[in-house]
Amino acid sequence: MYLVILQLIWYMQLSNEHSEFILKKYLEQSVSDSQKISFFLLTGSQSALKSDLVCKLAKEILWWYFLQDFLHIKDFSEQLWKQHILKIEYDSANEVSKQLSSSYSYTDLWVRDINSWLSLSALWTSKIVLIENIERMNWQSMNAFLKTCEEPLPNRIIIATTWNKASLLDTIISRAITIPFFDCSYDELVQYCDDKWYFVWDDNLKSLMCFMSMWKKDQLEKFDKILSEQEELKVQLQNVLSILSSGNIWEKYRTLMNISNNWLIEPFVDGIIHYYISCDDFQSAQNWLWVKSRMNSNVKIDHLLFYGLI
Repeated sequence: MYLVILQLIWYMQLSNEHSEFILKKYLEQSVSDSQKISFFLLTGSQSALKSDLVCKLAKEILWWYFLQDFLHIKDFSEQLWKQHILKIEYDSANEVSKQLSSSYSYTDLWVRDINSWLSLSALWTSKIVLIENIERMNWQSMNAFLKTCEEPLPNRIIIATTWNKASLLDTIISRAITIPFFDCSYDELVQYCDDKWYFVWDDNLKSLMCFMSMWKKDQLEKFDKILSEQEELKVQLQNVLSILSSGNIWEKYRTLMNISNNWLIEPFVDGIIHYYISCDDFQSAQNWLWVKSRMNSNVKIDHLLFYGLI
């Protein structure tokens, strides 16, 4: 049994090498440029793996200042036998500190505690906070935390994990670079497409579809079905990367509107962000995150796409 567990952990780590690659590249960029995006949302059920990875990367970035400039908000819901919720602030009348073990004391931290910690000066290059299972926040706390995500202080990096992305506010999701952690690696996803004869007509399109799927095989099946039935949309997506880099603004706009009319614009935006990060084009990734952050606002999608292009 012990050997099987070790093999499973090893397999999961290999499967998420691409996710680790994307996160590491962007963290390095965030540290070198304080104006870069600094909020990351790690999705998937592998909570321990995600937290361990963030701790490892934080140690590489912060060096001997790790203990002072890294804040780890752990989820002890299971150990405490309760549905723990991250609240705005501490209520001394209703909250009781609990002992998890003889060698470790549990202390509640709140959104205002997190915001206060982030406001303090960093001893080294950056301050990094990791929030496990951010879906435990109630809506009031999410709204209180939103401004921190929207307008982070320079050299502040916020990383949150979640196993239930659907329970988060859309405004929280839209501010983050979403990095999925699943049991399938990028290379395995490409091989899955080849085995199923998905997107065999173009390797660049296949790569884009894998990014858009956010590591979900059922999404690839859905995309292939849509493109198989719509030749014009297939051609546009095959050429979308060259259109965005060299086409005129009206050609770009028509292409994006056609994608939007086929209910593909949200996965497309997530996919194009990952594509640009993998190509070290962080400015383009930042521009598309600007578009993503306003997709659930009152701005019409046609206006948003046009403003994003100019």
